[in-house]
Amino acid sequence: MGHLFDQEIATDVTFIVGKEKKRISAHKFVLVNRSIVFNGVCKEKSEIEIPDTTADVFTKFLHFLYTDKLDLTEQSVVAVHSLAREYMVDIDQAVSAFLQTNMSTANVCNLLHESHEYADDIMIVKCIKFMCIPENAKKVLQSDSFVDLCSECVRRITQSTELDAEEGTVYAAMMKWAECECVRKGEKNTSENKRKVLGDIFFTIRFPFMKRDFFLDTVLMDSMLKDNEIVNFLKFMKNPNEKLISGFSDERRWYTGSDKPPPFGNRMLASPPPSIFIGSRKRKASNST
Repeated sequence: MGHLFDQEIATDVTFIVGKEKKRISAHKFVLVNRSIVFNGVCKEKSEIEIPDTTADVFTKFLHFLYTDKLDLTEQSVVAVHSLAREYMVDIDQAVSAFLQTNMSTANVCNLLHESHEYADDIMIVKCIKFMCIPENAKKVLQSDSFVDLCSECVRRITQSTELDAEEGTVYAAMMKWAECECVRKGEKNTSENKRKVLGDIFFTIRFPFMKRDFFLDTVLMDSMLKDNEIVNFLKFMKNPNEKLISGFSDERRWYTGSDKPPPFGNRMLASPPPSIFIGSRKRKASNST
């Protein structure tokens, strides 16, 4: 079937794709049998404009409809997946197989950002799960691409209880991101401005579960916390039954894939013994942050 598409043999519908308005011809009988959406779109038209994707992405998608084979790259996987979702075509198995061997700590932030741009929730979940596993979390948080993420993507990462990283590592990554965000917004790099650009993301940091020395020597020196927050966190470190100030989480991050709850419920001891741990498209969203 692929040769019919590649050689444009007896085609009866033409798509005008992308800003470059490239003409791509296909066969209605193939498309309507693979996608209920095409069944409606192709019914009465022989020329159809597809403005908000690229010719390369659309060609890859059509080729899959003919052959059940996908030629994916790091640059195209999210766009192709999102396009397939729009046309109600299931390519999840092929995408998962691709990501299994091609997703890395070096590119996952870029994939997350693009997934957010396309409002592709399935791809977002795949990216977050990859980031959370023990061997990846720290590398992702310390990567150069983390600081380029939008605030919503940062929130999705740092709010996860399954993010397997020390809280000091999470804090350091967020401070670095906040510094870059201040530059992007033309703000001075002050503790007040960093907390301002972080907004509610700041509350995803589990301050009470930091190593005490890091909290005293680094966090307090950064002047990011209010006096009443400092007192509250120090009390919680001493007594986990202390009620935290509203907005901050009393839930310790846990390990990815663990089906067991923390042994003391959500409110674990501030410094638990090591033995308790269990091992190691929609089209693009118009108002993306």
